[in-house]
Amino acid sequence: MSALIFDRLGALDDQTVTTILQFQLEDVNERAHGLKGKGVEGTVSDADYALELYRQEIGESIQYLNDRTMGRSIANAVQSDRHLLGEVSREEEIAIHDRELALKLNGDEDAEEPLLATLAALYISEDVGTEIYIEDEDELVGDSSSGRRKGKGRAETTLNQFYEIYREDKKFFDITRNPYGHHCCRDCIDQLFQASITDETLFPLRYCGQPIPPYSIRMYLTADTLRDFKRKREELETHNRTYYAVPRYSAFIPPKDIQGEVACTHAGDCLNDEALQQLLETAETNS
Repeated sequence: MSALIFDRLGALDDQTVTTILQFQLEDVNERAHGLKGKGVEGTVSDADYALELYRQEIGESIQYLNDRTMGRSIANAVQSDRHLLGEVSREEEIAIHDRELALKLNGDEDAEEPLLATLAALYISEDVGTEIYIEDEDELVGDSSSGRRKGKGRAETTLNQFYEIYREDKKFFDITRNPYGHHCCRDCIDQLFQASITDETLFPLRYCGQPIPPYSIRMYLTADTLRDFKRKREELETHNRTYYAVPRYSAFIPPKDIQGEVACTHAGDCLNDEALQQLLETAETNS
């Protein structure tokens, strides 16, 4: 959710905020419908542009709240039914964990991270996530034929993990492993995504020369970073881009909003376009 909307509605519960935003979205849609046909055909007025931006902002905020509510619901459900679910899938978990331990002993670090505990720590509370993490680790290792230790000793030693880049310890939910086996912290991931929004040379996102699928680590991004990246991603992935003609906006126009590549009321260049004339003069001077 954007900082502006969060500052205004952050003190309310998610359901109330979602309801308020849905009413606001309806108002914006009605207002936009009322403006249709009142401007010059083929142009976008300041009011139309502002309404569209606000509509996108509200829609993305609603989606963020829905995602957060679903994450909390799943984590709460699994936490309340964890012992029942554990009895059903215990044998499979033990087999998987045995294999992971064997791979680690052989130097393979592709073992899965405790996703549920991370979700709980991020979306419910650190205490809940820590409890799930400790229980999962100790139950699996205690029941496994590869490990006989029970109790909280082993899991507690892995709650804080040493992060090589910062040379300091990080909480288990602040560290993730990318698809290529390298560890990254939430701050580094978020900074990388933010940088790609302003520096086109960093897009598409890569780590050690390999592309990073955004969906695989979206839970580690802040809401603002995820929103800005989603907006910019379509622009960066478009080869033949079109931008809003008004200099103070210079906003990217998505291909779906362009019909027949028509961007002007006449063919050829705009002779009175000052920016174009300056570019042509610069090109002629340097030729």
